[in-house]
Amino acid sequence: MSIRSGLFSSGGLFFLAAVLLLSTTGGCGSGGSGPGRTITVYAGAGTMTALEQISPLFTEHSGYQVDFEFASSGSLAKKIASGAPCDLYVSASRDWIDYLLEKKLLDARSVKTVAGSELVCVVPENSPHGALSPGELMRLERIAVGDPVHVPVGKYAAQALGYFGLWDSLSAAGKLVLAPTVSQALYLARRGEVEAAVVYLGDARLADGVKVAFSFPSGSHDPVEFLGAIVVAGRAGPAAKKFLDFLACGPAVRVFNCCGFTVP
Repeated sequence: MSIRSGLFSSGGLFFLAAVLLLSTTGGCGSGGSGPGRTITVYAGAGTMTALEQISPLFTEHSGYQVDFEFASSGSLAKKIASGAPCDLYVSASRDWIDYLLEKKLLDARSVKTVAGSELVCVVPENSPHGALSPGELMRLERIAVGDPVHVPVGKYAAQALGYFGLWDSLSAAGKLVLAPTVSQALYLARRGEVEAAVVYLGDARLADGVKVAFSFPSGSHDPVEFLGAIVVAGRAGPAAKKFLDFLACGPAVRVFNCCGFTVP
């Protein structure tokens, strides 16, 4: 199943479309490239809605098309390590950036924080559970989290739940459902297949069928940050840098903010 399937509300996407129509791109990251050129970007699934809204702005301004592959940051890092063609990598975890830097597969000078987010717990919209506290999660039966081995949101969830002394107890009780991406964790909550899910605020804000039960305090986990870096073996290095720089420009920042991200 595609991670795009039915994840976001039509209202949220309409609002983003309105932002795009009102945005201008002049004076920031201007290119001069001819049409038909393509940049390949591997990006963590949590950035999908924002980057797919930013991409047409960049194309209009620079002439470059952007092809995306969205998946867990870990699986994408391993694809790059195995030689898959990619120009720019956007990760939801510094760990996977460091993994590729150690292999000298990323341009260390290009690494920059693109955006940040909050970690929240959501429940299905029709759930009898309204506002929850972390301690009340033990009375639920199924909670979706990303697989912490491969999925950054799972690592953050493990840290946050561990902070409250819950991770080991929930794991031992068989209550954690490990999802391959943050989008899949959200999808399970939307479908009512789990009673709660730990996801990024941006995903929760743009999704139908869920409501935020509580936010995890920032001190309970590492900062949630999305980092971009140019892939050394990429064939579109200068264009990849233009796109990475464009992510810090006004139109892109507005889209990130609408999607629930913070921008440095």
